[in-house]
Amino acid sequence: MRGTQEGREDREREQETERTRHTREGREQKHRNHAPNDTETPREDPSVEPGKSGPQRRETAKDGGVRAGAEEKGALRTVQPRPETVPEQKTPDTSDDTSDKDDKEGDTRYEKGEGSDWGWTSARLEPKTIGRETWEKIVRHHSDFDTTAAVRRYVKAVVFNTWMDRDTGLPLVPWQMLEWVIGERFAANGGDWHGGGEAVLAWLHDQTSLGPSGEGPAIDWNDYKANERCRTIETIGLHPGVLKAIEEDVPADPDRVYVQTGNPLHENHGYKVRTKWEEQLKDEVEGAPSETAARVLRHMNGQNSKTTSKITDHVPEALRHVHRRSYEVDLTWDRRMHFQANMNRVERIRGYQRRFDREVVKGITHQHKPFYRFSPDGRTDRIFSANHSALILPSDVRKVLCQDFHEIDLKSAHLMIAAWLWGADRAKAKLRREDYSVWDDLYRHYGPLITERFGTPDGLPDSEWSNFKGALKGALYSVVFGMNEANVKGNLTHELKPLLGEEAGVHFGRHELIRNLLDARQKQFIQIQRQEGMKAASGRWIDLRSRIKVAQREGRSNVMQAAAAKVLGTVAQSYEMELMSVLVDLEQERESRDARNYFRVAFWLHDGAYVQARSIGARMKDLDERLEQKAKKLGVHARFEHEPIEPPN
Repeated sequence: MRGTQEGREDREREQETERTRHTREGREQKHRNHAPNDTETPREDPSVEPGKSGPQRRETAKDGGVRAGAEEKGALRTVQPRPETVPEQKTPDTSDDTSDKDDKEGDTRYEKGEGSDWGWTSARLEPKTIGRETWEKIVRHHSDFDTTAAVRRYVKAVVFNTWMDRDTGLPLVPWQMLEWVIGERFAANGGDWHGGGEAVLAWLHDQTSLGPSGEGPAIDWNDYKANERCRTIETIGLHPGVLKAIEEDVPADPDRVYVQTGNPLHENHGYKVRTKWEEQLKDEVEGAPSETAARVLRHMNGQNSKTTSKITDHVPEALRHVHRRSYEVDLTWDRRMHFQANMNRVERIRGYQRRFDREVVKGITHQHKPFYRFSPDGRTDRIFSANHSALILPSDVRKVLCQDFHEIDLKSAHLMIAAWLWGADRAKAKLRREDYSVWDDLYRHYGPLITERFGTPDGLPDSEWSNFKGALKGALYSVVFGMNEANVKGNLTHELKPLLGEEAGVHFGRHELIRNLLDARQKQFIQIQRQEGMKAASGRWIDLRSRIKVAQREGRSNVMQAAAAKVLGTVAQSYEMELMSVLVDLEQERESRDARNYFRVAFWLHDGAYVQARSIGARMKDLDERLEQKAKKLGVHARFEHEPIEPPN
């Protein structure tokens, strides 16, 4: 039978969503009162949404928001008037140099403009560097890259810190980003720049080497349309040789300069970046939903940077892996879109994902420590990566970097928490057994359908196993976090119909453990509605009414059930945090009594962690004892599993 590491793979799915929090920041709002599509905002609920396919969940729906609805359009030419002069820079262009001065242009701006009330801020941009030879190559083809700050800012924002429209694979350029690029406030926000974002792009087109007067394909874009689509870049405007040089830039090159200024890389660059993050996150703990979450956040952000420094040794190997790995993209498309246009979209998305991962890995060369924050909504105990770190990379890339650590995670974490909290007795009986694997059990359950299609119960081709398991994993998360049963079955049928036929979804609901969970969950929904909430692990009350408001804003068809599902999700994650906190307890206890402690939590992965340990067997014995005591106190069941991290072949 296949697959015995349920907790690890469940956690990997959640962690792969982490990278999106960062890859999706700065999106213009497509639908008023909703976060931009594929936004970085962490979710208190799992990113298993109706209508999303397996590839979307596994690669492009990384902790994303509402999918965009507009079909792909060709480039649209602006007719806005262009300014004729280079706008004066109001402040020194120092943000890439990790300057100690206040970065006035990095201030968060939330003024409404161009139909959007969602704010993008340059404070989220990571400092980016390139080799001096790469800089000089850019200047040879685009001389104003050296002389014009707006050109450098555009290149930094669009090429090095890409925000992508999930439906088209094109870079997004929200109005706030373009305001930052040009260095002046728009007139709509009380400034002197007239014409808004369209005028900025038009100026770049007409007055810089990014346009037809330059050596590369001229910059081109798709216009912003209120409540329909964001503004996207169709053609970046750089010479192909420049894009190739940026792609092949070697981060270990000692002669490096900052993209935004051209100044040499500071010898204390990593320290300065960490200091800025520490300052930015110093008050983050004040928004903690629980004392345990606050303690874990404080501990992880205070971790010595040496704890994670070994990952820099594996940056070259990780870059090679990013270059050769495949990227899954949803191949379904709006039938109104031409087939070739869809294929172009798929290739753009794949290229974007590869480019983003490559830039994150390169950045780790010079600053490797992850920093953490809570969801801005403050409703979940989970902590998320605040910066571009190994945490937001796909799990296989992350394992290349972290191959010197051990992986510890809660086995079948969410299934166990749900079964015990909901009183699903038959599910509890299965999950209590140490040799039980939910994947093996589901594989056996689907034996008749597999036999019908492939001749024997074990006949599922190896090439289809990941798709099969990925679809089931999404369905399991949907059950645990409250998706309507009919939608769970319908989505699963949609994904597995080509493989197992039309009975795939209905058959899932007949599985003993799944059926027991669904029935127990329905009772929980009723109880939550009756009590108007539910207690979290810390004892705090999770109020149903606040979740009803969220569900209404999201336009859910069954608002009450969607709100109750959000309550269940928040409660489950509070138990997850309490159980996982024993890792921090152990490290702090050993640190207090032994200055030569060799057990450290290096990376926090929700229901798992990567740890540094010299005697892992002894430490696991300590952790198992602590976990047993904690689970008993909470009235649930939990079990750790661990293994050394091995990079993929």
